[in-house]
Formats: sequence, structure tokens, C-alpha cells
Amino acid sequence: MINILIADNHPIVRLGIKEVLNTVQEFEVLGDVSTTSELFETLKKTKPDIVILEMDIPEINGIATLRKMKKEY
Repeated sequence: MINILIADNHPIVRLGIKEVLNTVQEFEVLGDVSTTSELFETLKKTKPDIVILEMDIPEINGIATLRKMKKEY
């Protein structure tokens, strides 16, 4: 099973990605978040294999968020 977390501030985008991923038996969507603070809070709890990250996510831009994720996880 491949565990996935979706991080995007647009609810309809998160829903659409989740619906598509849920059609693949090997994927499990662990959750979806709309801000970087929610992302890091959820990362502590879930430890996903893949994070689908919007590059223009609120609070911290996507590149800075990726650097922080790499450093902490």
C-alpha cells in the first residue's frame, strides 16, 4: 500500500485528486490539508510515502515547504 497526503488550499482540487487516487487499489489517501501548518501537523501523525503539494500553498511557499520537509523528515 502506498500512503499519500494531499496538500492544496483549493477544496475542489483536493477532492478531485482524492477521488482519482481512490480508484487505485494500491493507494491509500491518508488525508488532505490546506495549509503548511496543517501539513506539518499531519506529517507528524501519518508518515506518508508521498505528499502531493501545491507550490502556492498558504503560509510558506512550496519550495520552502519542501526544504523544511526534507530537513525534518
